[in-house]
Amino acid sequence: MMKNLNILVVDDSRIARMVVRGILEQINPDFVIGEASSGREADVHLENGTWDMMILDHSMPGETGLDYAARLKDRQLALDIFILTANIQHEMKAKAGELGVGFIEKPPTEEKLRAIFNGLD
Repeated sequence: MMKNLNILVVDDSRIARMVVRGILEQINPDFVIGEASSGREADVHLENGTWDMMILDHSMPGETGLDYAARLKDRQLALDIFILTANIQHEMKAKAGELGVGFIEKPPTEEKLRAIFNGLD
C-alpha cells in the first residue's frame, strides 16, 4: 500500500496543476495535494505546512524550476523534489541529477507519476 503523502504541485499554469492533481488523486485519493503558481507562493506553503514532495514545473516566469530547486536544496529541507519539463535534453537531466532532484518528462501521465513513488520509503 502506498504511503499517504503531502505533495505540493508548483506550476504557473492552473490547467497543468489541475492535470497533475487529477493524476495524483487517481494514484492515491488520500494524498494531500497543495498547489502554488510560483516559487514565491510555494515558499509560503513550505512555511505554513509539512510537505513530503514537490512536483515543480521547470518553465516558470522569473525563476526556473531548477533554480528554485537549487534554492530549496540550500535550505536542506527533507523534501523529495521532481522537475516536470518538456525539455528532455541530456543537459537538463544532468542538471537535475547534480541537484539531486528527480525528473519527470511532460506530458505527465499516470505511468510517469506512479514511477516517482518507486523507491520512496
